[in-house]
Amino acid sequence: MDNFDFYVKQYKNNNWNAFMKNVKPSGVKVKGVPQDIVDAVVHVLGRGGVEWLQRPLTSQFDGKTAKEVLQMRDGEKALKALIMRLPS
Repeated sequence: MDNFDFYVKQYKNNNWNAFMKNVKPSGVKVKGVPQDIVDAVVHVLGRGGVEWLQRPLTSQFDGKTAKEVLQMRDGEKALKALIMRLPS
C-alpha cells in the first residue's frame, strides 16, 4: 500500500468533525482548496500553512502538492487524514 492509500484508509469523517471543533476560521483563502482544509492547516501550522499547501509533499504524496492531491479521487480524504497527523 502506498502512502496515498494509507491516508485514505485512515480518514474517518467523525474524526475530522471532532478535529474541526477546535479550529477557528482563519480568514485565509487559497484558491482551489476547500476552506475547512485551509483553516485546519493554518490552525496547525500557522500562516506558514499556506506555503505548505503549495509545496510538494514529497514523503507523503510522491511530490504532489495539496492542490494536486485534491484533484485525485479520494484526495480530500487523504489530505485531511494527513492534516490531522501533523504536529502542532
